[in-house]
Amino acid sequence: DTIQAHMDNVAFSRLTVEDISAASDDSIVKVMQLAQLSMEFLSSMCASSQQLLNGLMEKIRTQAANIKALEARCAQRPRRETPMRSGRRRSNSRDFGPGRHAD
Repeated sequence: DTIQAHMDNVAFSRLTVEDISAASDDSIVKVMQLAQLSMEFLSSMCASSQQLLNGLMEKIRTQAANIKALEARCAQRPRRETPMRSGRRRSNSRDFGPGRHAD
């Protein structure tokens, strides 16, 4: 949050000639150093984001290749016929206890 606040101050400030002439050399150097650090931070974040993006893109390519391979294997397999189920219900032993009979 502190870095973001400094970057906002540097990026969106409106410096005039009067501001520069009224500021000491040390103040101007500090503002320039702050601007340099902000740019270094942005460059680092950009490189880190690019590495993350490249890693994610590689994972997507790998997953897409896996999906295609699985689809190809599924397409090569013959479909199994599922046997028709008869309307008869298979009885369980608990359905026909002592004194109970099937109709």
